[in-house]
Amino acid sequence: MYIQHNYLRMHRKRARLAQSDIAHVAALSDHSNVSRWENGTREPNIESLIVYHLLFDVPIESMFERQKQELKLSVYRRVLGRLETLRKMPQDRKLGFRIRFLETALARLANPEPQAL
Repeated sequence: MYIQHNYLRMHRKRARLAQSDIAHVAALSDHSNVSRWENGTREPNIESLIVYHLLFDVPIESMFERQKQELKLSVYRRVLGRLETLRKMPQDRKLGFRIRFLETALARLANPEPQAL
């Protein structure tokens, strides 16, 4: 997992909070985990990410933007491969639904995401 650790630090510093403040809000025993997250030597768990989301009102997904972009091409290729396999199978109604869903997902993955204003 790759967290943009500077993103975590940026929000904390903008709010003028100390690492100990984040640790307290996240119910951690001390600030050492927050320090490790911000330095990129350790990854926060999902509960801690939700704490950041709730505290700073930022989307969790934005903390993973780099990883998301790296995975997008890989997921696109796997969906494409799965579609090729499914299209060779004897067709029925359920298979048709699966194929249509994956085709929609493929189109969504192929389109660039709108830029934030």
